[in-house]
Amino acid sequence: MILGKCNYCRRPIYYVLDRLEGAHGKCKRTHKTGVKKIVEKMRNFAEFGGDLQKLKSEIKAIARSSYIKDKDVGKHVFKGWESSASTMLSQGVPSKPVEKNLRDLLDLTTLPKKKLRKSEAYSNFQHLPFLRNVGAGRYPSSVANASGVNFNLVHSEKLICVFTRVAYYEQIDSQLLESHDKIVRRGLGTDSYRLKYNETFKEIDMGAMGFSTEHIYFVGRIRRFRIPYTRIALFNRDSFGISLVQDGQYPLPQQFRLEDTWFAYNLILILTRQ
Repeated sequence: MILGKCNYCRRPIYYVLDRLEGAHGKCKRTHKTGVKKIVEKMRNFAEFGGDLQKLKSEIKAIARSSYIKDKDVGKHVFKGWESSASTMLSQGVPSKPVEKNLRDLLDLTTLPKKKLRKSEAYSNFQHLPFLRNVGAGRYPSSVANASGVNFNLVHSEKLICVFTRVAYYEQIDSQLLESHDKIVRRGLGTDSYRLKYNETFKEIDMGAMGFSTEHIYFVGRIRRFRIPYTRIALFNRDSFGISLVQDGQYPLPQQFRLEDTWFAYNLILILTRQ
């Protein structure tokens, strides 16, 4: 008795379990393996480079033998690109050859820009030229400042970038959370630290955050301050935002919750090294 057709090979399905899955078990495994092969080839090209035309041919061959529809190839190719870019970007600003490889791979994707922009990896990747310019001491001649805030820059320093709607958090008094204070202190001698944000931090203000050549500025309704890059002892990023500890002046962690955390973190990383 025919129970339906396989979503992949389009041949009849005779078993109940296959009918529930909508496909033959073997066809489903073949499809899954094909998608995995495409992702692996994209990752390999991103890291080591190669012949782009040859890669295109190999991806087409894999798609044909793995029941991947033509209209879905671009989606799986981008999945491979996104996986590759996420891995490379998680390590910081990638080398120029790797950046070029990733840019070449983008040519293989057929997704519209509107969908690409929804990807965090794609958004972060678009910041690379800006970060490279800042690292080389080439700063923008003008900066879009949607906040309208005057950061009152010092001397000849230049404004580089502005973030709006930044939530500023401070750690609650360590006397109130003694066990958590131990967690903070244990991390002060390392490059990063872990904190229980919902319990140890509270929101103080909301405002604009500006990065200049010499300082990080924050201007909110209640608080207004600047932090010299030379005074930043530690900083870290996570899904919440950027956390930093100043050297001596303000030893407890401060946290800034904002969009584009990867971009902000790498901007601080570059500017603290200049």
